[in-house]
Amino acid sequence: MKQYVFSADQSHLILADANGENQEMNENGLYLCEENEVRQLPQSLARRSAFLASFRSLSFCKAESFGGCVIGTLHIPAELVGGQNPVQMAFHLEKNRLILVGNLQQIQTPVDAVAETSGDGLCAPILLLRVLDTFLADDVLYLQSIEEEFTQKEEMLLHTIPSDFNGYIMKQRRKLSRLHAYYEQLADVADVLESSLALVSEPQSNAWRLLGERCERLHNNTEALNEYLIQLRELYRSQMDIRQGRIMSLLTVVTTMLLPLSLVAAWYGMNFSNMLAINSPWGYPIVVLFVIILVVAEIIYFKKKKMF
Repeated sequence: MKQYVFSADQSHLILADANGENQEMNENGLYLCEENEVRQLPQSLARRSAFLASFRSLSFCKAESFGGCVIGTLHIPAELVGGQNPVQMAFHLEKNRLILVGNLQQIQTPVDAVAETSGDGLCAPILLLRVLDTFLADDVLYLQSIEEEFTQKEEMLLHTIPSDFNGYIMKQRRKLSRLHAYYEQLADVADVLESSLALVSEPQSNAWRLLGERCERLHNNTEALNEYLIQLRELYRSQMDIRQGRIMSLLTVVTTMLLPLSLVAAWYGMNFSNMLAINSPWGYPIVVLFVIILVVAEIIYFKKKKMF
């Protein structure tokens, strides 16, 4: 368990006792715990049983206000943290104390980023807000990179059709679905914190309101990307229809060109003794010349009609 305390002027965090001594929990500061350490939390912790129960599911973001504290979970998708696994943690927020429980390797980075910055009025609610701010810092850029990728795919579809585009669409749709749910849930968490008047002052409530509005904008951006993805899927389908139409048109032309030849072959295949030029030494060359003229005439006709 790691403990941080607020500086005397409440402007920054200070790591308390890096050697692991004096780890008894008090009423102030930030505490980082692994999941196997939660049983060591004091019995006097407000809503301790509810906090322990929150570990049953860390697959989404939520927050519940209990008057004197707010208990919740955070689930940041792996795409947004540049890793293979999502960041999952539970938090217990009181007026002057914040407890974060999760994988220390995952939650230590945003906490260190907050500890390196300074600002007046640092307290537990603002500390949690800054941790979430750290996770959201590059989300706009990430969503912009997705939009640029979609634009490149759109340009590509106008010239070539990839073989596994349906798989790409499904993969992107699942990713956008995760992001859509994440921002919607995080906005709900911000709403709960904004309305927790027992824990936050009016300026802190405004800060949480701004965070909620930021999540709403990211949520709207995700919806716009989802609509863009639908347009890409429709473009892919239309391009496939055009390709299939061209193939059918080519097959129609080839079949039409071969029909007269089939007729000539079937006609002279009847082998009647009195058929025209059947015994003439020039019969075969005449038929070959007739077939060549017929094929050339058909090609010229289909070219003028732009059928191939």
